[in-house]
Amino acid sequence: MLGFGQFVDFYGGTLKTTGSLVTARTISLLALGGIIDTNGFNSTFSGNIINSGSLTKTGAGTLTLTGTNTYSGGTNLNGGILAVNGDGNLCGGKGDRSQRGGAAMGWWQDARTHPPGGASTHRSYG
Repeated sequence: MLGFGQFVDFYGGTLKTTGSLVTARTISLLALGGIIDTNGFNSTFSGNIINSGSLTKTGAGTLTLTGTNTYSGGTNLNGGILAVNGDGNLCGGKGDRSQRGGAAMGWWQDARTHPPGGASTHRSYG
């Protein structure tokens, strides 16, 4: 079971999956943000991601975000793949986005993809 009630709160913590995870719970990123380590598995978060903290994705595997996400602390991709359907799934189109190493961000519906590569920070993709 992931959290309790409707929300899963992060205040600097890490969720490391031990298998594929599919959840519709609301993820609340508080001041210190949160880290999702997919640990070589594929996970889907269809609930909204809210509040002012940052989201960091680590580990091999794919994290797919399908909710309408409004978190404003930015997105850090430090491993694996982060898949979204558009800017609304990625901090509401606001906040910095960074990726490192062989990590890749991709949009699956409108065919926009960002190539993997070295450390980079982006404010928008086009």
